Amino acid sequence: MAKSRNMENTTEDAAAETSATVDTGKRVITIQGIVFSVQNKYAAGHVLTQNEAGALNQTLAENLRNNFASSIKEYREEKAKAAGLEPDAYELSADDMDGIRAQFDEYAAGYEFGVRSGRLSDPIDIEAKALATAKLDALLSANGISKKDYKAAGKYDAKLAELMERSDVRQLAAKQVADRAAILKDLGPL
Repeated sequence: MAKSRNMENTTEDAAAETSATVDTGKRVITIQGIVFSVQNKYAAGHVLTQNEAGALNQTLAENLRNNFASSIKEYREEKAKAAGLEPDAYELSADDMDGIRAQFDEYAAGYEFGVRSGRLSDPIDIEAKALATAKLDALLSANGISKKDYKAAGKYDAKLAELMERSDVRQLAAKQVADRAAILKDLGPL
């Protein structure tokens, strides 16, 4: 019981210390249940040594590989399914590879450490994206176009962004967000 209480206190201390040290250029880490304070060595504008640049470039390459692997897996699965094959049995064509590489190059060019791409926080933007996605997916399906192929051709994100900015989509999104808020407000206290 004492050990559990100590671990609980350590976690609470870490949470308190995290908020207290962020502004001082330190961060809190926990190793095997023990809390440590670590000085942040790097800030925007820091001139990198050759080793630091190498470490960042290695981390960048690993992040790109890890983050993009699911896109390739999904693409291969969809192509294999369409061909009536198992994903491992489907061999990517030269055109497939060119499309995947173009999509990867676009992803890599826009990659930033610590930034979650595609994350929206404005409720109207989120609703507009959901509406635009549903509309675009329906259009692709109605025209017999694979979503993965459309993405591989580099057209999906641009068309989605275009649909999201249409005034009718924005107006409907704003109305749906307001309607939801009104319903929640009308529920009253429990």
